[in-house]
Amino acid sequence: MIGTAPRVGDRHSAKAAGTKRESSRVGDEAYVVSAAGVVSLLNYAYTLVLLWLLPAREFAEVGSISALLLICGTIAGAALPWVLAQEVLRSGRDRQRRRYAVSFCLFATVLQGVAAGLASCLIIIRYTGSNAVLAAAFSSVFLIFMAATATGYFQGKQAFRLIVLLRVAEVVVKIGAGIGLIALGAGASGAVAGFALGAGVVAGAGLAYMVSDISWSWSALAGRHLWGSTRGLMAIQAGVAVLASMDVVIGSLILGAQPALATYLAANVLGRVPVFIGAALSIVIFPRMIAGGDHPSVVIRKSVALYVKVCVPITLITATLPQSVMSTVFPTRYGDVGAILPWSALAGLGMGVVNLTTTYFQAVGLFRRTTVLLALGVAFCAALDVTGLQGFGIMGLAVSVAIGGAVVAARLMREISRTWPGSLRGLLGSSVLVAVACLPMWLLRNHLVLWLLWAIGCGVVFCLRGLLDISTARQEVGSPNKPRVLHLGYEDPRRPGAGGGSVRTHEINRRLSGTFDITVVCARYRGCRTRTEDGVRYVHVGAVSPPGGDFAERLAYFALLPWALLRYRSDLVVEDFGAPFSSTAIPWMTARPVVGMVQWLYAKEKSKQYHLPFSWVERVGLRAHYRLIAVSEELGLDLKRRNPRAEVTVIGNGLDAGAFAPRRCPRSGIAYLGRLEIAHKGLDLLLEAYSSIAADVGQDLLLGGDGPDRDELERLARRLGIGARVRFVGRIPAGQRFEWLASADLVAMPSRYETFGMVAAESLAVQTPVVAFDIPCLRALVDGGVGARATPYDADEFGRALRRLCLDPELRRRLGTAGPARVTGLNWERLAAEQGRVYRALIDGSDDGSPGQDSVVRPDATRPTTVPAPTAG
Repeated sequence: MIGTAPRVGDRHSAKAAGTKRESSRVGDEAYVVSAAGVVSLLNYAYTLVLLWLLPAREFAEVGSISALLLICGTIAGAALPWVLAQEVLRSGRDRQRRRYAVSFCLFATVLQGVAAGLASCLIIIRYTGSNAVLAAAFSSVFLIFMAATATGYFQGKQAFRLIVLLRVAEVVVKIGAGIGLIALGAGASGAVAGFALGAGVVAGAGLAYMVSDISWSWSALAGRHLWGSTRGLMAIQAGVAVLASMDVVIGSLILGAQPALATYLAANVLGRVPVFIGAALSIVIFPRMIAGGDHPSVVIRKSVALYVKVCVPITLITATLPQSVMSTVFPTRYGDVGAILPWSALAGLGMGVVNLTTTYFQAVGLFRRTTVLLALGVAFCAALDVTGLQGFGIMGLAVSVAIGGAVVAARLMREISRTWPGSLRGLLGSSVLVAVACLPMWLLRNHLVLWLLWAIGCGVVFCLRGLLDISTARQEVGSPNKPRVLHLGYEDPRRPGAGGGSVRTHEINRRLSGTFDITVVCARYRGCRTRTEDGVRYVHVGAVSPPGGDFAERLAYFALLPWALLRYRSDLVVEDFGAPFSSTAIPWMTARPVVGMVQWLYAKEKSKQYHLPFSWVERVGLRAHYRLIAVSEELGLDLKRRNPRAEVTVIGNGLDAGAFAPRRCPRSGIAYLGRLEIAHKGLDLLLEAYSSIAADVGQDLLLGGDGPDRDELERLARRLGIGARVRFVGRIPAGQRFEWLASADLVAMPSRYETFGMVAAESLAVQTPVVAFDIPCLRALVDGGVGARATPYDADEFGRALRRLCLDPELRRRLGTAGPARVTGLNWERLAAEQGRVYRALIDGSDDGSPGQDSVVRPDATRPTTVPAPTAG
């Protein structure tokens, strides 16, 4: 049963609301930082190419323009976009509020982009006489603002993987276009035009993605509360942008395009990596702090620790690059870059801290205090930079920027400690540890081989330390007094459209949580959060698919299961079989005992649907298992036939005790409850069957649930002439599920295949007869005593069965009365106890997962009995 599973735990919402939400130690921050590293490497490779392709004067020109673009990008990326991110995040299902915010931000972005483009051109015209360069610069600034607003929308949706993808696409397009235009003779204007084309990719994708939320209304510009937030964010980001790029602007205005400025810009190529990593972390941190899933001090402590672990080694490696490497990377015409590089690296580390820490204040609305601190910092650094440049030349500028960045960063860190006490606990120790480990590289900088060996050694140590942190994290979140179970279950029960498999997973696990420490690894989806619910911990891996499908999410989830095995220590692994290819042969990836939880075994059907060899993967994965749990006896026999070596235990699904409560509600209609999916649920057959009887019966067809094929089903209903008689009622809330089934005259289950048939069991419990196809699993629940069965996939016969029950109220009453007795044995407590015994046997070693007897074990027997496994064919 897929599509309308209850939001598990709603009965315990008060308890769940009071439970402290945990955060993954390795989550979106790690992905975004990794992407920032990739983008930085690509950017710096591009800059190094420009060093060789362009004359020093033109490179200085491009470098100065890049600094202005950085200022514009910083302002654009965290002013209006962050306002938009807040509104999208908080709007929920309030589409009107979201459309209002999108319209406001787009209008304001256009105005900002034009103003910023003109202001930039007024500065650029001082050191270039090329109209082509000016046009490229203006286009770049405008499109950077548009791209930033698109990113803000994705932040609000928390589509961080999509942001990562677009960031990489942006830099790839920029590099390809820039190099191509330079090769065609465009020179500096071609390099600058590359920025415009790269930003255009992000802007175009963003507009296409949020087109449904765009409402062109001039009244949107009158949003006072939005302007208030925008002013505060823009003031802070303007201060950050000026601090980050003021040295280049001052150098450009005083030195023009002198070779000394080119030397300074060449050093910045490598020295400013931490600035971009800090900005990348901000993309994730801002919506996280707004959402409030964790206390701000927790978010701060984790993000600062990640920044230190990544950026301090990068800074020390950059600052200690051997001269032989420097001479290879930088052309001789750029002078002594190596003398400036250590100071540039320290400046980049400080400015990255500024970029990161101001995000915390912006997220909680502390605008005025932060703006004052930044204004004082800008004034201090400007005076220091001018003094250093005028008194000691370009080296004086480099030293002054490093000192100024350190002072401002230290002041902001102090403010954080005062605002959120304890949030920086352990930071100094981590910084000193990393610095001491890397410090010998400074002493070895004149010995390339020794320097390289030490750098590699430090990298290995940091990786091992990261693994140790992960191991420690496992022990911190687990209970030392309970065996640990890692349950690899694709579907989170709180995922929209989640099916009965996820309900079963939660109902069993929550009853076992007193005995076992259980972590369920699920696929990532929009709005997912790491949480502990009813004693069961839920974490998420993978990527979020675009609206309209979950295929990419499924593939990403299965691809990352080996990482999950490494990330989460356990005494037992439970692998839930799931679409599209059931199992990924988890027993071959770990030495821990593994049990396969089989609720789904239809890769053959998915192979036909997608024309991919999923059935082959299922066959291989199934053969990897020696210990399996099936949810029905027919499924257990099928498993035994496919893998005779495995020991199979049949543990079915259960029913909530509330299903059997007496109900007195009027009945009407033919109900369907489940996922709106044609290939699996057979809803096309149901519509055909109903169209053949609609004129004969008074009952409408009620389709409860949601899913990917709703639009197609609505079109099919209209084409069959029953559009007015088919009602799509949407997702049924958990608290109304049994009442809704009990209010129907009968329930239709037209599934082409099922693993258990939870809807059928629930319908029988509430005394509603069921009409289903005569397929495995359903035939164990539905027969002539409680409903009707039709020849599989025969829509006409299914329609005749529906007509017979619709026209005979007394027959429906008699069949309904017999229903509860059919399912009284489906007790969650008993089933959980049996599954717990399987877990305990595997953990204790009495059942080590080795090849077992040729049997299917039925848990409902007083003593486990064996039946011969069926022969092939």
